[in-house]
Amino acid sequence: MRALGSNSIASVLRVMVSVVHFLALVGLPIVALFHLAGIAAFMVEGADKMPVLSSLREAPATLWSYITGLCVVVVAFGGVILLTHFLRAILRTLVDGDPFVAENAPRLMRIAIVIAAMEIARWLIHVMAMWMGPFEDGRFVVNLAAWTAVLVLLVLSQVFAEGTRLREEEKMTI
Repeated sequence: MRALGSNSIASVLRVMVSVVHFLALVGLPIVALFHLAGIAAFMVEGADKMPVLSSLREAPATLWSYITGLCVVVVAFGGVILLTHFLRAILRTLVDGDPFVAENAPRLMRIAIVIAAMEIARWLIHVMAMWMGPFEDGRFVVNLAAWTAVLVLLVLSQVFAEGTRLREEEKMTI
């Protein structure tokens, strides 16, 4: 199977990423509404009058667990939506058979920024959860895979920028 063009690996990946993008767009409001309902129920009725919401978890739900959960949902789903948006655009150029377009280098840079922002947000949520609720174990973990991906994407964005520059230079040569 070819890597570029229609009926290629890139076209299969584009469909898969589009499905994930759609599911994230649909899932974000649904899961966020669940957490907002938990927050609203705590504010209106209190923790002891929420058998449906607290029965969904092994431990009794707390207001801070719903607030922390809402933060996690927004960061995770929002990040996936942004990542898949940029990936779909890059894969579209691969399906078209022309990966070295000027827009792909900034897209790769944006993907790196989104991953870094998600990791920083994860750290902040972890700190908030340790401060607000007793459900965190207090261990701080650095996700080396995510930070390696950020560095690789930053390098790839420079490679794509250089490839685009060389391609444009070649077009100008007679």
